[in-house]
Amino acid sequence: MLHYYLKTRENMQRILSCKQNLTWILLLSGILSTFGLDAQDANKQSLFNSLTELEKLELVITTDLDHIVGDRSSDEYIDGNFEVYDGKKLISAWDVKLKHRGRFRRKLCDFPPLKLNFDKDQLKDRGLAKFDKFKLVTHCIDDKFAAQENVVREYLAYEMYNLLSPNSYRAVLAKITYVDQNNPRNKVVRYGVLVEPTSELEDRIGAEEVEDLVNPPAEILNSVVENRVSLYQYMIGNEDWSITMMRNLKLFQSKTTGKYILVPYDFDFSGLVNTSYAIPSVDNGLVSVEQRIYLGKPVLESVLAANKKHYQDQKEAIWDLIKSTKKISGEGKIYIRAYLQSFYDELDTLAIPTIADDKDADTIGFNRK
Repeated sequence: MLHYYLKTRENMQRILSCKQNLTWILLLSGILSTFGLDAQDANKQSLFNSLTELEKLELVITTDLDHIVGDRSSDEYIDGNFEVYDGKKLISAWDVKLKHRGRFRRKLCDFPPLKLNFDKDQLKDRGLAKFDKFKLVTHCIDDKFAAQENVVREYLAYEMYNLLSPNSYRAVLAKITYVDQNNPRNKVVRYGVLVEPTSELEDRIGAEEVEDLVNPPAEILNSVVENRVSLYQYMIGNEDWSITMMRNLKLFQSKTTGKYILVPYDFDFSGLVNTSYAIPSVDNGLVSVEQRIYLGKPVLESVLAANKKHYQDQKEAIWDLIKSTKKISGEGKIYIRAYLQSFYDELDTLAIPTIADDKDADTIGFNRK
């Protein structure tokens, strides 16, 4: 009888333990879901992260180059192959679909910008998170030296904003060989930039993309983030963006604060990059892409003061980044540093529309957001 009682109690304890474990599993799954994470994808390596870890990243993209270069009007994906190398060592090979992206550049560029779409099942089968859609910043123009300079400067613009805000797209620079599947001897070798998938950015910053809202009112925006974006665009001399039209910006809603977060991208029309094909903003009265104009919203005085200090605090890190960035010419680095120094020379006295605030003005979350 005693043996039966002990055995029964042991079985009950096992049942209760299983129930408790199941409760914790369900609770964890709910938390992950809240932050946009699939329970199976949580803590998984991503394809983008794996690319950033390679010291000598080289890519080979094989597809129909005649279609890429010749059929600019097409919005259809075409098949391709995507090989990843660390130097000359093959790391992995992937099925990929490619299509044109952009409007102005797809018509203007000798080689248009692209969107890459990887197979989610293939990513899953290899133990990677399902972040599948990448923007590829291509070399645009045929001139090899100028193309490299342009691409690497734009890569630097992404890296600089990473220093200034966690709410930013990460990017990875790669030497890319484009191979024509119909004639493998037809190759183009240039540098390009892969931009972090938006779905990966969503998970990283704990926010969800808002796709259908243009001209978001100031009161719903995270004002610290909005001003930091606007200051950055001014810093690099970029006028090819607009909050009103949501041009070259992505809008996300924070899952913790509910506030809306702006994230910029596409910097090749900036004075910092200074491409030969960039056009000054005549609508804003500019005659050179190197001129600057502030296009942000009026900002609380306390927010502006905090952001100015933040930019000053990051100055040395930005200089170090410029110095350490490879593939930019020595002349290019001298230009970039001088151009950014002109921003810092006027930062303290920079005239920006402000809103007076009292001592209780809320700038909580400045360093986090």
